[in-house]
Amino acid sequence: MNDPGMRERGKHIGGAAHVFFYVVPMEIDGPSNAVESNNCRVTGHLPSLSDRPLQVSHENSSGNDKRLLPRRDLLARNQKGSERQNMTDEVIFTPLRLQEAPPQSREILENARRHFGFVPNLLASMAHSPVALGVYFYANLGFEFGTLTPAERQVVLLTASKENNCSYCSVSHSALARFFTNVPGDALIAIESGGNPEDPKLNALVSLTRELVSRRGYVSREMIRFFFDAGYKKEQLLEVLIGIGIKTISNYFDHIVAPEIDDEFKRMISSQGVSSAY
Repeated sequence: MNDPGMRERGKHIGGAAHVFFYVVPMEIDGPSNAVESNNCRVTGHLPSLSDRPLQVSHENSSGNDKRLLPRRDLLARNQKGSERQNMTDEVIFTPLRLQEAPPQSREILENARRHFGFVPNLLASMAHSPVALGVYFYANLGFEFGTLTPAERQVVLLTASKENNCSYCSVSHSALARFFTNVPGDALIAIESGGNPEDPKLNALVSLTRELVSRRGYVSREMIRFFFDAGYKKEQLLEVLIGIGIKTISNYFDHIVAPEIDDEFKRMISSQGVSSAY
């Protein structure tokens, strides 16, 4: 789908009154590796999802009980379609049509449709709660006014979504990164396959995002220094946190609801000559 109209809509969504979370606006010119919580201690460097086991030791009254837990079993159990469907046999939130949505949600959904050409299923499903949709929408609005470029923002959002095994957001941000922000194709393929881009700056951005997500914020000082040495500023570290926070909301929502991935996103990917693996 090489739709100039849709591309043009994407370029004009950056205004303060009309910022939609998916669409990228125009650019505006060592501590220890151990993480402890209560009596549970998690050790090991966790840069990304892998099949390597995660060692967890749990102290209790009978002594130390150490066991190896396969990380992929713990964190990727929703990745397969059948398992994802089993979680959502009982539908909790169905996508709402505009006329069905609460008035406060309807305004945001109308904004999305007006500028984007369609209402993404994730937003339509989240519209049951005007509070949730509003918080999510305005957090994204703030993220758009940061100093990371549109391409860098999409890299953060895609990397976090892949690390959290969010099928919906992985597809949507893969599409938007290709269609609207021109993130290099080889960089996107690397991110989607769990690798790192060759570009040094994008490599640092992806590495930091992955470690923040996988280690629940307990990122090493070495990784932070690596990020800064690549040319990023201190305030941009905070912007990465904002992007991860935004995706935590939508990624977890996807795990609970499993909204159907919009055909429009799939067509954006295929229009770029990419065979979608999603």
